[in-house]
Amino acid sequence: MEFDTDRLLEPAKAYNEYYRDKFTQNASEFFDELTKESKIDTEENRKVSEQYRKADKNRTELKSKLSAYRGWRIFFIVLAVAAVVSFIFGIRSQNEWVIIFGAAVAIVSLILIFTVFKKKIKYYTELHKTADEEATKLYNRAYEIISPLLDLFDARMTLDLCQKTVPTLVFDENFNMRRFDYLSGKYGYCADYGCDISTTGVLSGEIIGNPFVFERRLVHKWGTQTYTGSLTIHWTTHYTDSEGHTRTEHHTQTLYASVHKPKPFYNFDTRLVYGNEAAPDLSFSRQMTHCEKLSERKRQSFVKSRYRDIKKLAKRDGDFREIGNEEFDSLFFAANRDHEVQFRLLFTPLAQKNMTGILTGDSPYGDDFAMSKAGCLNFVSSEHAQNWNMNIDSADYYSYDVDICRGNFISKNEEYFKSVFFDFAPLLSIPLYLQMKPHEYIYKDVYERNYTSLEAEVLINRMPRANFVHPKTVTNAILKTSFDKKNGSNDELTVTAYSYRTVVRVDYIPVLGGDGHMHSVPVPWLLYIPLEQQTKVALSKLDMDEREYRHSKFSGDSDSHTFYHGIYLTLGNILYSADSSPEESDDSDADGLDIDEGDFTLN
Repeated sequence: MEFDTDRLLEPAKAYNEYYRDKFTQNASEFFDELTKESKIDTEENRKVSEQYRKADKNRTELKSKLSAYRGWRIFFIVLAVAAVVSFIFGIRSQNEWVIIFGAAVAIVSLILIFTVFKKKIKYYTELHKTADEEATKLYNRAYEIISPLLDLFDARMTLDLCQKTVPTLVFDENFNMRRFDYLSGKYGYCADYGCDISTTGVLSGEIIGNPFVFERRLVHKWGTQTYTGSLTIHWTTHYTDSEGHTRTEHHTQTLYASVHKPKPFYNFDTRLVYGNEAAPDLSFSRQMTHCEKLSERKRQSFVKSRYRDIKKLAKRDGDFREIGNEEFDSLFFAANRDHEVQFRLLFTPLAQKNMTGILTGDSPYGDDFAMSKAGCLNFVSSEHAQNWNMNIDSADYYSYDVDICRGNFISKNEEYFKSVFFDFAPLLSIPLYLQMKPHEYIYKDVYERNYTSLEAEVLINRMPRANFVHPKTVTNAILKTSFDKKNGSNDELTVTAYSYRTVVRVDYIPVLGGDGHMHSVPVPWLLYIPLEQQTKVALSKLDMDEREYRHSKFSGDSDSHTFYHGIYLTLGNILYSADSSPEESDDSDADGLDIDEGDFTLN
């Protein structure tokens, strides 16, 4: 453990020189052990898989030939019809050559259609059917051989591999009340994000006793949508030509107008929250710059420009001082730091070197993260984490072929580990964070609820949205839970779904036309009307892992329950459903216009 901590003092170097290969080795060995445990016949699977690929290739080639002959048949059917039309036209026009040509082409086409193509299509249809049955049989047989291995996969394996590779990194089974109490009571963590944020993924744990939690959140914000409309106008003008004649000229012009209206937008945001008692009075923030993409010359110019700003800030603010490392201060650029002594306590020369290496390194992500600190809480939000598959699905590894399955398992877990490691890397770059062990914390004896609101939100977001949203919903939805009561190891909750329906409205915007008159240009837009629906759910603990759950009486294809992180959620009754503006259902504003709500793109 001590050696692991020492190695982490230079995280980027440690990943490239040790952890990356070590994780791949651990993943490879784990898959091989899992294969032995499954007792599948790998050689038989490889043999059948190869036979399937050949059969599938043959099936594809036969399908291509069958499609070609069907295409030619359609061509000659069209040709025959055209020839008959030509024949009839030749008779009516008494054109002997057209009659002969039309009759000849029609006869040849019909002969080809009902002899050559009919036989070929029947022949290849039968061959394709046989090839399809053979390929399907081999595919099913390959899956049958490998299925005992596939059945051993579960979501926890990836976390165990991460933990084995970096022993100081410990993951919880779920974000439980004890961990939540620790983060909130000791470090000031707050998970009450109101009705505009719903948690879709959560992963908690600790590094050397210091707690962390990854959050993936669906965020609702109001923004502005621009809608455009048009109106075509016509008018005439009269003029006298060069010969003295009066002429009339017709004009056409399309007038355009636009309006800006409020619209709800939704986006996913993933961040790491980390608690550490070091530098408890310090707060700062910094934003990503992707400086690793700059050439050396442009980076030097960028650093000099930023450092001039830092010097100006130091002159204006007597509490702010340059740190003495021009490159680090410019690239990290925590210009709003509010405690210089504690900032220097964190960012020692080694920490500055580590952080600069991460920011300027082109492998694997560079400066793709925003970082902030508020007292004892640290926040890291990276670009790569936004595409990180936090909620692992064992089905991602599935394949009929054991070698493809092995490749899927290793590559997907490598990506997972890399993403997690480099979200921690900015924090691990600070030696004091690895050296600071938290003081003792006195936990509560009894908690008012068994499961955190974040885990509850994750579970409901894993279920079909239709279970919770108002039936008129056309947008995304924010799902929030409120705690009702605790019954032993069970919790009863109410889920409130906040969403919107839309109604078409039309604004008429005056626009000056080329005829010298003002015209009212219709601009259709969407009015978003809030909807709300409440549904009862129950949470309970199942003492089983994902593999055991798949074979238990609790599983199945029903959309009324789900299982994740050892917690089982069951759906109850709808309590309340409300449309905040029922009077707005009238679409009278759009009367006379060819407008449909489906014409609008909803994000």
